[in-house]
Amino acid sequence: MMDKKVHHEKLFEEAFELIIRLHSEPENPAGRQQAARWCARGPEYQAVWDEAMQLHKLSGQLKSSARVHRAHRFSRRHFLTGIAAAAAAVAVAPELLLPLQSDYQTRTGQLRSLQLSGGSQIVLGPDSAISEQFDGEEKQVNLLKGMAFFNIKADQQQPFVIHQAGLHMTTLAAAFELSNDADICQIAVQQGSLHVSSPQAAYTLIAGQSLTFPENELPVLGHRETSQIAAWRDNSLIADNEYVSAVVARLARWLPGSVMITSRHLQKQRISGAFNLAHPRQALSAVAAPFQAEIRHITPWLTLLSDK
Repeated sequence: MMDKKVHHEKLFEEAFELIIRLHSEPENPAGRQQAARWCARGPEYQAVWDEAMQLHKLSGQLKSSARVHRAHRFSRRHFLTGIAAAAAAVAVAPELLLPLQSDYQTRTGQLRSLQLSGGSQIVLGPDSAISEQFDGEEKQVNLLKGMAFFNIKADQQQPFVIHQAGLHMTTLAAAFELSNDADICQIAVQQGSLHVSSPQAAYTLIAGQSLTFPENELPVLGHRETSQIAAWRDNSLIADNEYVSAVVARLARWLPGSVMITSRHLQKQRISGAFNLAHPRQALSAVAAPFQAEIRHITPWLTLLSDK
């Protein structure tokens, strides 16, 4: 009996070939009929087809490549390389502006400690960027991308203001974590108090409280062990009933290239646990394991997670 993984890879190859044919010969009804018959073989075939089509949408360049198909065969390798290139382009395009917008930026796997006047400190997480503006009335920091831990010392004269994706945080003295992974913003206070205002409402968080802003969902007020806040500074990623999409996006800051989840179902699963960032590939496998998700290293620059 064929190994399940090998069988799954074979189905993917067949799906890729069908998609390539559809885009090589868009006016040929035989290709559409063949694809329909292939999908009708069973739920497994349909699931693989849906995932392969998602990859096609990620590439965004297959349509323009179709003009080349008539003169040159468009192979599975070219297809996957195109996806990897497109994924890199999506990730890199905003990066081109970051050096112009940011005052401090980190690379994959890099932490950076920034000392501010008055004894305050910011620890910038990997693949992250901030800009700053200090004037006579207040100190402002904008988290442009990624994650950071703020340890703001008391200053009764100048409030410290942090901006992130429509959120505004103000404090005179607090230690807290702020992150944005997979469009899910999370705030967790380790000590002191932090005032948070959003388009929906305003909150005042104290030590041990957290606030999560899932995309297109209502904010969620929660509690965190203060010892676990910003544990990534010590090579530990702590997840407490979080979306897999957010955990993987955060973990990806320690991995080269892009890490994508092709299954919407998998993205919305919840997970809890502690993962060792000193070994990020093993940590990614540990995140995937409870859901029997499959990890594919398509190229050195693209890793995919999918349902089996």
